[in-house]
Amino acid sequence: MPSATAQPLTTLNAKHKKFVRRILEGETQSQAAASAGFGPTYGSSLMKQPIIRSLLVTEMERTGINDTLLATKLLEGLSAMAPPRRDGGTQYADQFVRKQFLDVIFKVRGDYAPDRTETTEKHITIVMDGRMVEALRDSKMLETQDADVLEAEIVRDGTRMPEDNSEPSEPEQVDRPVPERSLLPMPDGPPDA
Repeated sequence: MPSATAQPLTTLNAKHKKFVRRILEGETQSQAAASAGFGPTYGSSLMKQPIIRSLLVTEMERTGINDTLLATKLLEGLSAMAPPRRDGGTQYADQFVRKQFLDVIFKVRGDYAPDRTETTEKHITIVMDGRMVEALRDSKMLETQDADVLEAEIVRDGTRMPEDNSEPSEPEQVDRPVPERSLLPMPDGPPDA
């Protein structure tokens, strides 16, 4: 199943064309995807592909569904009337149907704000000592230049290790980004004795 960042389709095969045909026959995206031989959850991904949408528009125009017809039907929907509630009664405005047509119009025109997407970032801190860096370097899992960067960041007992591996000097301030929130729960009171 492709992700949202999948590459756009450049060519259509028989399964893609069958998907479009099923959509035009009135099936839902899930039904059309399953009928065409895809998984049912693949329908929404296919509908986001520009080449699929282009084929849908072309086929709709070929059958006579054009912008003028759609605009006319949308206008009729905005004037929808419900049948009388009892014999001899009068028709009344069908607000539910009218709201649905307004929703379609707003979506087509792009009047709604874009969907809000949340991105999640994970920050991982790996604490390593000099022996671990050496082991990684010896096993060829870490390039020499990367090992040099890691060695420059080794901290022992709150002090930065000097690059010449002599004894650490007095503790100094180490500038590092502070995470926005801690992943560990903080106790509410003083620690238990």
